Amino acid sequence: KSRGHRFYSHGDFSANTFDELLESLRDRKVEADLLRRRELVISQAKSCSSNVLLTDELVTENVNLCEWPIALIGSFREEFTSLPRPVLITAMAKHERFFPVQNIDGNITNQFVSITNGGDIETIRRGNEWVLNARFNDAKFFYDEDSKSTLNEFLEKTKRIVFQEKLGTIRQRAERIATLSRLIAEDSGFSKEEISFAETAGLYAKADLSTGLVSELPSLQGKVGGEYASRDGMPIEVCEAIFNHYEPELGKNLATVLMCADQVDRLAGYLGIDEIPTGSSDPFAIRKALTLLIDAQVNDGFRRPLIELLLLAVQEYKKQNIDIASIEEIETPYLELLKSRYEAMFVEIPYDVREAVWESHAHSSVTRYVETCKSVVEMSKDVRFVRAAKRPANILAAAKKKGLIPGTKIDVSLFEHESEKELYERMSGLHDGLIAPIDAFFDGVMVMTEDVSLRDNRLALLAQVDERFKQLADFTKIVIEGE
Repeated sequence: KSRGHRFYSHGDFSANTFDELLESLRDRKVEADLLRRRELVISQAKSCSSNVLLTDELVTENVNLCEWPIALIGSFREEFTSLPRPVLITAMAKHERFFPVQNIDGNITNQFVSITNGGDIETIRRGNEWVLNARFNDAKFFYDEDSKSTLNEFLEKTKRIVFQEKLGTIRQRAERIATLSRLIAEDSGFSKEEISFAETAGLYAKADLSTGLVSELPSLQGKVGGEYASRDGMPIEVCEAIFNHYEPELGKNLATVLMCADQVDRLAGYLGIDEIPTGSSDPFAIRKALTLLIDAQVNDGFRRPLIELLLLAVQEYKKQNIDIASIEEIETPYLELLKSRYEAMFVEIPYDVREAVWESHAHSSVTRYVETCKSVVEMSKDVRFVRAAKRPANILAAAKKKGLIPGTKIDVSLFEHESEKELYERMSGLHDGLIAPIDAFFDGVMVMTEDVSLRDNRLALLAQVDERFKQLADFTKIVIEGE
């Protein structure tokens, strides 16, 4: 038994198959098929206006808020169209779940499309219009009040806004982000002018947190700053970086630089006061910060290894006499977080390969870690190579258990067998270049011989061979099927 739409159908009905259930619900104004409901939302919205602005996110939200979507068009007072485009769209889309309507020039009009799940259409339309006019009225009041101050004045007001009680004010954070933006831009090969833009954008990126409009519409952070920077006549590059830095199009651009500076400052600060996420709890979005930084580097956002960026961020806190932990104290929890992020984000890389490469590249850049993983995946298909790569490490591990620590110097005069000389000479190569010499070495000599000088020399040779492999990965972590 089931029931239909609460407004358009009354009483129970029975269904004996799933198809019968779907059809019976549909007859009673309930569309249970998600894809068909989505088609209804889109077609209904477009029937109200061919210029309706549909985004996947907002369509999906409306699809999941109704059983039998009915679109209706409404309007708000024309005077509010003078508000910046982001304000209009955010107030409609994010706060009321209405679809904006734009004209042929791409400007937002005073119309909107809303999706209802039933009821009296005219009553719903009037209610929607009243709510939207009230919200725009508030937004316009704050926007007009904000116009009395410059972005620089808003920046100064952030001296009174605390970022975190142990991490200083937003104004102090602005100084740190500005410096980090400059350093990241320099490291990423931007021009001198672009580096200057990055530093300026970093300084003003959080200035809009003291504006009335952001206090009214918090989801407009960054966008308001970009709009106000443009109003103050700042370079377009600075305005766009501020406007987009919360959700940049990842790549080699100033918005990505600014986002990275923002997130590495957050990461260093919260790790520095021991606010480490546990389990599913992450109140300060530290995992998100690290995820954004990883995504940025994968998409060519910056070059430095993350640990080096973290060091720079820690140094900026120290310059402001803010008491956070040293990079040495932060390193362990940071690496644990980074490893867990790699495991979550690079699931297409086999687990044993991630482990093997992590041993050698925990401190490398994200791009180098990923590229090395791809290389090791290919190498791991050669079982003979993997076995050869493991043999030096295994014999060295056995020696260490006996308290034998390999030396760093190799005496070629102690070579007794041709395989020792060949392995020594071929150490500069990997893969095919070392497989045969390693096999020949273990076939030709006994490493743990009674002759101490020979034994130590052979262990030193194996240690250097093993080091060559470990520059790439710890192949002892690679699983050979059936072994």
